[in-house]
Amino acid sequence: LSMTFVRESGSDAIRLGEQIRTEMEAIQNLLPSDVKLQLERDSTEDLRRQFGDLQYQSFFSLLSVFVILLLFIRRLRAPFVILGSVVFSIMMSVGVLFFMNFTLNVLTLAGTAVALGMIIDNAVVVFEQINPKLPSNRSDRLEYIKQELPNTFVPVFGSTLTTVGIFIPLFFAMEELQLFLVPLAVALTFTLVSSVIVALTWIPYSLIWLVPSDRVKSEKKLKKR
Repeated sequence: LSMTFVRESGSDAIRLGEQIRTEMEAIQNLLPSDVKLQLERDSTEDLRRQFGDLQYQSFFSLLSVFVILLLFIRRLRAPFVILGSVVFSIMMSVGVLFFMNFTLNVLTLAGTAVALGMIIDNAVVVFEQINPKLPSNRSDRLEYIKQELPNTFVPVFGSTLTTVGIFIPLFFAMEELQLFLVPLAVALTFTLVSSVIVALTWIPYSLIWLVPSDRVKSEKKLKKR
């Protein structure tokens, strides 16, 4: 039996391959002892290897982004806040793709990977606009963020919409091209839109509530003393 799957079938191909292996074992038990089923080729092994490599690459990418942010912004809170924005954006995008019946395959993963740079850009723009003059007291932070956050709308929305607009003509291309390019464009678009939502919500929230105020710091010092 030949198990040849299209690479773009992704996780569905892996599940189908496991199901076929199980069925082959059941059929083998029903056949005479001198008749054997042989598996010629299983394309899902390449997919499993690619997904495994993707996990390692994602880990090293996040680690390198962490180090770069720490070196250039020189604040310990920056890598955690910005990488949190990246993680939440990817989770939101994957959730939307799931509910729209898109599978995690080579094309959708490629679109998500291409959008990673833009995710970090949006997060850095919002973080650098709010963080430098962040008040030490939490009571003053909310008013400060209300004043500063609108200044990030133009760069964040402008850069995101111009990138998304590049992929609009793909939806009017030939059907053969749409088969390969539309999933990539959809994954990239959802990831970028998610990054805007997360950057404008998660980063202000984290800077208000997750960054200790001077009062909390002084109380901790008194407790230690």
